[in-house]
Amino acid sequence: MKLATVIEPSDSIVADSLQSLLIKIEIGEEGIKKWGGFRLYIPPGWSLPQLDHPQEPGYTTIEIKTKCEHRVKKNIYTGRWIAGEIIAGQLSKGDTIEICYGNTKAGGPGSYAPRVAVPKSIFQISVDQEGNYTYQDIDNSPCLKVIPGSVAELKAIIPSYRCASEIPVMVMAIDRSGNIAENSAISVEYKEGGEEKYKLDLKDGIGKVKLDLTEDKMVTHVHVSSGQLTCRSNPTKKGSHLLLWGDLHGHSNLSDGRFSPAEYFAYARDKGGLDFASLTDHDNVGSNSNVKEHSKLMGKETWEQIKQATNKANQPHQFVTLIGYEYTQIEMSTGGHRNIYYLDDDPPIFRSWDLESNTPTKLFNKLKKWKGRVIVIPHHPLNFMSREHDPDLQRLFEIYSMWGGSETADDTCAFKHPVKYSPGGKSFIEMLNYDYRMGVVAGGDNHDSMPGFSKATDIWRKGKMAQRPGLTAVFVEEKTREALFAALYNRHCYATTGERILLEFVIDGQIMGSEVKAKKPYIKANVVGTCKLEQVQLVKNGLPVMDGKISNEEAVLEYQEEKDLPAQTYYYIRVIQQDGEKAWSSPIWVNPVE
Repeated sequence: MKLATVIEPSDSIVADSLQSLLIKIEIGEEGIKKWGGFRLYIPPGWSLPQLDHPQEPGYTTIEIKTKCEHRVKKNIYTGRWIAGEIIAGQLSKGDTIEICYGNTKAGGPGSYAPRVAVPKSIFQISVDQEGNYTYQDIDNSPCLKVIPGSVAELKAIIPSYRCASEIPVMVMAIDRSGNIAENSAISVEYKEGGEEKYKLDLKDGIGKVKLDLTEDKMVTHVHVSSGQLTCRSNPTKKGSHLLLWGDLHGHSNLSDGRFSPAEYFAYARDKGGLDFASLTDHDNVGSNSNVKEHSKLMGKETWEQIKQATNKANQPHQFVTLIGYEYTQIEMSTGGHRNIYYLDDDPPIFRSWDLESNTPTKLFNKLKKWKGRVIVIPHHPLNFMSREHDPDLQRLFEIYSMWGGSETADDTCAFKHPVKYSPGGKSFIEMLNYDYRMGVVAGGDNHDSMPGFSKATDIWRKGKMAQRPGLTAVFVEEKTREALFAALYNRHCYATTGERILLEFVIDGQIMGSEVKAKKPYIKANVVGTCKLEQVQLVKNGLPVMDGKISNEEAVLEYQEEKDLPAQTYYYIRVIQQDGEKAWSSPIWVNPVE
């Protein structure tokens, strides 16, 4: 179906800017009969439309210009649809519907554009011409391009460990919302000890170069500047370790994300600066009102698409991917959401809506065949999560995502209220106190399909889920799928709220995630923050027992148990920086020697 449509302004819109949009629909030959109507879909990321508060964002007015007698019943439903229904008269050819989204005439601010730049933001129009509640999409619905703003800051990423003087450096120019300023053309320079080392032109807002780092300090940084803009990279430390950074949790347009799986992985690799990623689309979107297909289930074809895209993006020694999905018990049960990750390149899927796997216990039973080749990770567990567990499968715990933290029962998880029929959530410490031996990861749950995005984004839940994405750091033998999976399975990993904090934690020489036997264990942790450290704590059986010695951005913690341990004990490290960013190590479990 085609109708004449106009959107003003029609130029590109700057991300996170306030706008007042006028959308005009001219009625065609068929007209709109009594009880017919129209709908306008406000794309994700824009302010939610509303009719009642003229001085608040998203205020919307609807005006119909016609010679016919008419009345319009206006309504907004499902969160993002503006709807109008003709309850008397009819609309004829040449009549117009004018929708002012973000009307500022009453002194309101307008409507916020998405924080994230996007090539197509489609304002889908649907029309019911006959009045039989059958709506058809208009093919030429108006569309806007959302572009990054001007460069507000620089960001530089370097490897966390270096065993040679030459290291790769990735530099990004970003706007105030975190978008890469692709429309910018600036040059940056590297300085070491005040001496200029390199100049680099940032093409499309990103530049990569090999830097000969002659700095002989154990821990150092790379300083980058462009005019008045300066930045300092994450720390790099001398050592032979291989530490990978990535995001294991995000979504594509195969469920309720924004871009395709290929675009998702390309962003993680080329713009997010990540070493690894996994795509975890929902097996059941449920009645999420932000998704136009109200019940979107993952069928066989979709699962095949995910596997193919994930395998194609996997590049050993360059960029690593794991096949995964989000087991999503939404409005169905009380088990909660769990992310499933496979080592294999052609694994099966056991969905939350299949009778044979519609509870976590049933899921675990189905996955036992893949023991050692599959990992289950509870997602936003503090919101809602059942106690069901399998020690061979549920090896890790998502301690932080854009929903907030789940370390303790009073943590900062975004939605405190339990979901309907839910028994409530489980914190990390609660799980550990059940003697569930789980390491930690952090991720985004990014629905913008942009893993590695450095700022808070919330395409679907603007204003409700504003924490920035987290990152997972993994100690690996090599940069391959097999090595990454093995390290995650063995819990040789830690979590941060998004900063590349360096965290080393050992007990009697065994790294985080290990299980050791000792009478009086010797514990040591080294931390290098991305800014001044506020606190570095050793947590023992859920309680802090010692703070590390902090010297600006570095800290050392050493602890010797003086008495024999009477029973199995777990320890982990909690890091808090002065800027509020955090990190958590995976625990180490110490079993007493008999």
